Amino acid sequence: MRAENKRVLIVDDNASIHDDFRKVLATRAADQVALQSAEAALFDDEPVAAQPSAELELFELDFALQGEQAVDSARRARADGKPFAMAFVDMRMPPGIDGVETIERIWAVDPDVQVVVCTAFSDHSWQDVVRRLGRTDRLLILKKPFDTIEVCQLATALTEKWNAALREREHLAAAQRAEGEARAYAASLETTNNAIEASWRRTEAELSARRQLLLNIADTVLAPTLEVLAQSIASLDSASGGAPSTGKLEDVVDRSTDLVHTIQGLIELAEIDGGRDRAVASACSPRDLADQLARRAEDAVQGKPIDVLYRCAPALPATVKTVPERVRRVLDELVDNAARNTERGSLTIEVGLHESSDSEGPMLRFAITDTGRGVAESTVNALFEPFCKTDATDTRAGLGLAVCSRLAGALGGRLRYVRPAQTGATFELFLPSR
Repeated sequence: MRAENKRVLIVDDNASIHDDFRKVLATRAADQVALQSAEAALFDDEPVAAQPSAELELFELDFALQGEQAVDSARRARADGKPFAMAFVDMRMPPGIDGVETIERIWAVDPDVQVVVCTAFSDHSWQDVVRRLGRTDRLLILKKPFDTIEVCQLATALTEKWNAALREREHLAAAQRAEGEARAYAASLETTNNAIEASWRRTEAELSARRQLLLNIADTVLAPTLEVLAQSIASLDSASGGAPSTGKLEDVVDRSTDLVHTIQGLIELAEIDGGRDRAVASACSPRDLADQLARRAEDAVQGKPIDVLYRCAPALPATVKTVPERVRRVLDELVDNAARNTERGSLTIEVGLHESSDSEGPMLRFAITDTGRGVAESTVNALFEPFCKTDATDTRAGLGLAVCSRLAGALGGRLRYVRPAQTGATFELFLPSR
């Protein structure tokens, strides 16, 4: 905390007056009583009355015998960062400048000094003082001979006034600094927000352009691909004299189907990510979806030594509101993925309700578990990203699971991979049950 300024300048051409001020303002109360009692005994005056026990306030005094000296003292004190809080200025100080001019010049170098004019004569009328110094609350008049209590009160009041004014200025400066910092912070936030918004707009524009390019490429490639597929089959038929071998035909169909599947996946991803999805939900039966899934699994594993196990919980809601074709799209992809990666063993389908921890209530759960080669550990974290393959032997482009994950999110659900205890893989599709 800043120390209170108790610096007082005494300006008087009489050195004995300086001693009087020193006794009043720079001497403790007990010492003043002893001094006054000694003077009374010496000059045979009346005994000094008892003084209050409280200590008088002590001030740091500086003295000047002439006005010019006082002005120099005020200038140096201000420059040294130790200004005077107030000054007692005698009105008549021959041969130098008088009290009014001294005050004018002191205020020129330090306008904050509080001043008491000490006068025993009518050197200047009050109107003349006001005319020269102006009406101000920095100036008071003390008539000589002055009383000790008056001097103490004036010194206490005016130094406190100076300190209060300083505190007020510091508080105002602090408030102004805080306001400036707040404005600067707000301006920086606004600048940052504008930059973020501009960057976001650029990013959105770039993503939109890329999605549109992807859609255009897919649309442009899909039709020619289907035409090439038809021409390939026709050329095989022509080259073999009307009866192409089953192996060659299946190879062409498989490769072409994979290509068409990839392009369709690109189109679906672009439509979902680009916000061009316009699917409309409708009521459908979860049990019908489950039965269709079981039949789809039987078809997918046909010709392989794989058993299809189907378990459907009896307590399913009669209907749910969803997009049936999308649900079938996800489930078909999961079944195809399981059948493609399993050579023997089993493919298990489980349908039931799963208690959710959130406020949405139970979720529909479709689980497809296979006993195939499983998912490589290195790909688990990116399993639902585009062009991620389950392992090095997977020949598909890796869009199916990415599309399924996006579709599940668009349906208000989620897709999850679960590593089984032994071998294979489990994929779970959770959907709202309302």
